Amino acid sequence: MSKKQRSFKIDQLVNYPRFGLCKIVAIESETFEGITMRFYHLRRHNNSLIKVPVTASRDMTKFAPTGAILDDIGFILRKPPPKNGRLKGAKIYLHLIEFMDSGEVVNLAKAVRESEHYVKNAQYGPNYNALIIWHRAMYMLLTAVSIAYNTTESSARSMIAQVSGKILDYDLIFVDAQPDLHEMGQV
Repeated sequence: MSKKQRSFKIDQLVNYPRFGLCKIVAIESETFEGITMRFYHLRRHNNSLIKVPVTASRDMTKFAPTGAILDDIGFILRKPPPKNGRLKGAKIYLHLIEFMDSGEVVNLAKAVRESEHYVKNAQYGPNYNALIIWHRAMYMLLTAVSIAYNTTESSARSMIAQVSGKILDYDLIFVDAQPDLHEMGQV
């Protein structure tokens, strides 16, 4: 499959690996210094909607990250990127989906390690903010693991904990870190 970007249009039918034939109902994208994250909103045959993130160099008919609606990535991708770490949040997410192929997590341990690496090197301010970002990244992975392994969220949390040695803290997952950082003048 060519790495060349492929264009998709509204109302186009796409045979999505995990969910079958879907219609594209909306397209949105965010650009981070040459890396384009494109989000395709697909309507399934049962009329439900899914939001699929795909990088510009991928063909969505071949690459299915999770098929999940990952609204929590909004805190990373939709807010104005901080000056000294504008690619960091995007890279955490891009590296997570790199280890998923057709909805399956190829190497959970490697995905966790890679995301931790980018969190540790993210220049978002004090450690507790990096910790918040780590939990958000793991929450994205949690969704993927739940779907890929067809297991419960609780089991997926255990799998991630075994690999990473950390327990996901939901209080940290839902804290919105970036506005606080801007208010504190730390970015």
